[in-house]
Amino acid sequence: MLNHHLRSSLLILLATASLQIPAASDLSSLEEKTSIPFGYFDTSTSGAEKAAKDIAAGQPRFALMGMPSTVFVKKLESVGIQPIFFGCVIEEKGLQFWEGYNMLIEKTFSL
Repeated sequence: MLNHHLRSSLLILLATASLQIPAASDLSSLEEKTSIPFGYFDTSTSGAEKAAKDIAAGQPRFALMGMPSTVFVKKLESVGIQPIFFGCVIEEKGLQFWEGYNMLIEKTFSL
């Protein structure tokens, strides 16, 4: 009897936890926005090249790491730049790319 209740409780716990974990499709869109785009490399030059293409296409972005000020985020949005939020802790993969990307955005939009 106790064994049955233990199994039932465990199943309910696992079912509840699985509902709280984001689906892979929810995370893939975030990963696509923050990772290095296909065909580019983790270099500042490559990031600047992508930024130039995005500016020309009218789709500039800006990678924000950590907790940005609301004023800065609103400034980005007011000039048509889509903020991309990385969070406070990031791995080094992609760091050079996004630094090069951001530098060209800053220069072009006088941020």
